[in-house]
Amino acid sequence: MQAIVNCCLNIIHVNIASSLNSETGDITFAVYNRTGRVRYYLVQKAQSWRDGKMIAEVSREFPMLIRDCPRLPNAAYNQSPNFHIPLSLDTNEVYRDTVNAGDFIDHLITVNDLDSTGVGNSMQIVNLKAFGLSFSEDFSDSALCPNGDSTCAILSPAPTLIGGEFISSDTAMIRTHFRWQTNCSHLAEDSTEKTHYFTFKYFDDHCPIPSFSYRTLAITVQPPNQNCASLTSVGDKKWSIEKNIRTFPNPTKGWVNIGLVELQSNLIIQVYNVHGQLVQEEYYTAAQTIQVELRQPAGIYFIQLLNSAGETAQMKVVKQ
Repeated sequence: MQAIVNCCLNIIHVNIASSLNSETGDITFAVYNRTGRVRYYLVQKAQSWRDGKMIAEVSREFPMLIRDCPRLPNAAYNQSPNFHIPLSLDTNEVYRDTVNAGDFIDHLITVNDLDSTGVGNSMQIVNLKAFGLSFSEDFSDSALCPNGDSTCAILSPAPTLIGGEFISSDTAMIRTHFRWQTNCSHLAEDSTEKTHYFTFKYFDDHCPIPSFSYRTLAITVQPPNQNCASLTSVGDKKWSIEKNIRTFPNPTKGWVNIGLVELQSNLIIQVYNVHGQLVQEEYYTAAQTIQVELRQPAGIYFIQLLNSAGETAQMKVVKQ
């Protein structure tokens, strides 16, 4: 007990306890050592719940050595660079944008730092590193998508591969465009809206401790007003047995088997690409098990079924 009391008497009350942003995953805290450097432990705990009961829990400790950063030659404190994108921050400190599938997104990102190095008139080097499952794997080729989408976001100019990481770097200021051609593959599995998250780390080269910050961009892709994926131009009644329709194999090399729970008459099969274009159509007078050959290049497609009652059902298929 005495040891705990002594510890608590030495707490610096201007310190800010760590907090977790439930949406972005960012952990924020502030410490003011006043003694040069101090070791800290950041503890993270994850819990798994089922039916209102906790079924698993795990904790991890992350030791950190936090030291006071030396001041700049003009005696000022080094500040992290400034980040700007032409969107507004919400209460969770997230930049948000909402678009329709098919919209092209082009946002200019600017990162600048007015702190000098103290050597003549030279300015600090600023750096930008991007993260996100909807980013291109090399941030330049929109077809190199890690999550199976047909197109993904890029940065232009693209970052440079440095030490195994893609980083944009320049003196005092970075200007790069966030560009993304959205389409129907960026919707959720049931063709409803889906939010994609992009994270940016920006930092300077102040020695020995660069100053850095993070920002998150959340883009919600909504179904468009025109025919796209699960949207249909010939009927708007949802098939009551849609969840019982079996589609296999998926992914496929070409042939797709569609199994229905009951015989359907006057069945129309339509295949749409990710741009909402009708690329294939077939008719069946009566069927319960159907084999459809995707006579299209590799990619993501949406198969729509329409029966004689005007009911529709849709499924997403990947052709390899």
